[in-house]
Amino acid sequence: MLTCRRLIGSKLCESNSTQGGLRPFFGFLLVFSGFLFLPNILIYLLSDYYGLVRPYLNIDYALSVVLFAFGRKVVGGFFVMFFLLIDMLSLAGQLFPFVRFQDVFYFLSFILLAPAYYKFLLGVGLLLFGFGIYVHVLLGKRLSRVDSLVSFNVVIFSYLLMPYALGDNDTGSYRRVAENPLSSQSVYFITHRLAGFSSNFHREGDPLLVYRGKSASDIWLEEMEKGEIGDQLLLIVVESWGVPKEKEIQAEILGPLYELNYIEVQSGEISFSGSTVAGELRELCRLYPEHYNLKNLTEGFENCLPRVLQSEGFITVAQHGAMSTMYDRRFWYPRAGFEEFVSFEARDWPRRCYSFPGACDVDMMAEVSSFFSNNEKGFFYWLTLNSHSLYDERDIFIDRFDCEKFGVGEGESCRNLKLHAQFFYELASLLDDEAMKGVDVLVVSDHQPRVLDINEFGAVFEAEKIPWIRMTQNDNGK
Repeated sequence: MLTCRRLIGSKLCESNSTQGGLRPFFGFLLVFSGFLFLPNILIYLLSDYYGLVRPYLNIDYALSVVLFAFGRKVVGGFFVMFFLLIDMLSLAGQLFPFVRFQDVFYFLSFILLAPAYYKFLLGVGLLLFGFGIYVHVLLGKRLSRVDSLVSFNVVIFSYLLMPYALGDNDTGSYRRVAENPLSSQSVYFITHRLAGFSSNFHREGDPLLVYRGKSASDIWLEEMEKGEIGDQLLLIVVESWGVPKEKEIQAEILGPLYELNYIEVQSGEISFSGSTVAGELRELCRLYPEHYNLKNLTEGFENCLPRVLQSEGFITVAQHGAMSTMYDRRFWYPRAGFEEFVSFEARDWPRRCYSFPGACDVDMMAEVSSFFSNNEKGFFYWLTLNSHSLYDERDIFIDRFDCEKFGVGEGESCRNLKLHAQFFYELASLLDDEAMKGVDVLVVSDHQPRVLDINEFGAVFEAEKIPWIRMTQNDNGK
């Protein structure tokens, strides 16, 4: 804790009137009102709205107020921005698994291609940045140095006593911050997250690590070793397809596939945590990325499934409804072994969907049947798009799922389930096409659904679990 005499000397501890400040008692109230009802309360309300865990009072901002009170506006402004950034990253880290600091800025480079709601959230974050700085400048002008030191010491003293008063309930999980009413986001971030961030910030070596977990495509890899792989393979990685806690929900969604009596369906679940790109690399290459910027990465894709199949005489095509520049797929897809990439700009699509700007999945299904009509030996990879968070209801053309029937509220989870029910209904129609006769179909999720309200997610979905299904034609034919 800081004392006036030790920090600034006795001359600066004279009457508050020489500093033009308020009386200590009112200055003390001013600081606390600033902490509780201005930047802190706004960020807390935002986190509470989405079910994120954050202390009522983040004490980090106390230091920046002291710096402003002592006229250190540049340094104070730097710390305000730093503490706001840490605050935001601690909240965002509960939703999105950032690997490195660079990944945050890499994702932001695609903000113009992102859904409007993501742009809105970024705008809110920038407004909070500006508002936080303004509040601290205002407090710095109104508050005397003595008042600021008294307030700072009270805050720090309260913070140090809090674990003894309430017990240490820090879970140590990256998705949860300390639940004490008064805590430090910076201390949490440094203790639980900074080590991983900093170790990857300037990390050298192979950015693609061998994936040690299970993948759905392991089935094909095993069959390739035995020489039993088919000649026509369709791999679909479905955006944000989750494992509902109520098993009947998944059965309802996949119902149209089970109604195809000439199709045999295998299914299972995989434990996985990561981004869409990580999910793709899991299935295509059995790799896991140390970072997501793969544009200039030319090595590491030698053993990817499409490249291996290409060497066996397969025609290989990838498809995704977003722009090819998104996550640099136009660069690393060819290195992974794809001869063609059907993206949003590659065709004139009849319409555009909204969950994530791009082509509609239902309009892209014709590409799949056309490919297998023209290639007796081919591998087609499809990363879907329209079930991307925030699951825009305008992308629901066919309502196949009754949320009320299964007790799912009319929120993000409901729209997610409706979009997947629609997709699998259309997929069943695709598999009923004569061109799909004999095609070995493997469908797997990229990652668990991204639901901004964590409480809502926990009520509907299993955490860090994703489903897969495999469909092969039985002897009954069509």
